[in-house]
Amino acid sequence: MTRQERAFGSAPGATGRRSCRGCEYRRVAAPRSLPREVYVLSVVAFFVAVGFGILAPAIPDFAREFGVGRTAAALVVSAFAFMRLVSAFGSGGLVDRFGERWVMAIGIGIVATTSAAAGLSQNYPTLLILRGLGGVGSAMFTVSAAALLIRLVSNQQRGQASGIFAGGFLTGGIIGPVFGGPLTQISLRLPFFVYAATLALAGLVAAVALRNTALSTAPVERRGLRGSGVGTALRDPAYRAAVGANLAVGWAVFGVRFATIPLFVTEGLQLGAAWTGVGLGV
Repeated sequence: MTRQERAFGSAPGATGRRSCRGCEYRRVAAPRSLPREVYVLSVVAFFVAVGFGILAPAIPDFAREFGVGRTAAALVVSAFAFMRLVSAFGSGGLVDRFGERWVMAIGIGIVATTSAAAGLSQNYPTLLILRGLGGVGSAMFTVSAAALLIRLVSNQQRGQASGIFAGGFLTGGIIGPVFGGPLTQISLRLPFFVYAATLALAGLVAAVALRNTALSTAPVERRGLRGSGVGTALRDPAYRAAVGANLAVGWAVFGVRFATIPLFVTEGLQLGAAWTGVGLGV
């Protein structure tokens, strides 16, 4: 052992803490690479967002085909978002009880089924109800994907993992409307079926690539900790800031972007539905 090593109280290759006159030195572990499942979830989010982006230009115009006003047409978009909000709380309990993989698969299946059925709608109430049910499935997918993402990575990796997941979703949201606009020129019903197909593809990717993920089917271990209620969480400034930011984003995306832009382009600017896709994709 050298004099320098004796001063630090440790020999080469030793592990643990080293002290020098009351100061502590800790070995910093090398950062681990992200699990493969993070990239799988990003791909799944991409296909989900592509399908939603393809459908978005058609929803308000399709609702108007039933002779309803602009407010009622926008309500179809709001019904999807509202049911996402209402069912998000229950979706967390389903994840704890049945595991992320099953909740994700069922959620994607619900959105795919209701979207295909909505494309066959013969009246406005049917369309409104089916889009609302689709919001329930969408919440199940979103909550289960977020829960799985958190449990797959360490605290230090959550920012990077969340960025990759969000990147897949945002990329799909940009690409989808570019294809959705021209599809509405063919038929306002066609985007509903294409959306269902992209969801089926997303579900297939999740089922195959996540089937060996241990955490995906294991309920969360409580370890004797008492969960915090909504009231407790709302007393946390960071939590309130996150809720406020998500509310603002949801209002801008669902309340303004997807509800009003298609109607503004087709009725206000008197342009074809293909331009709606361009406007949403920018």
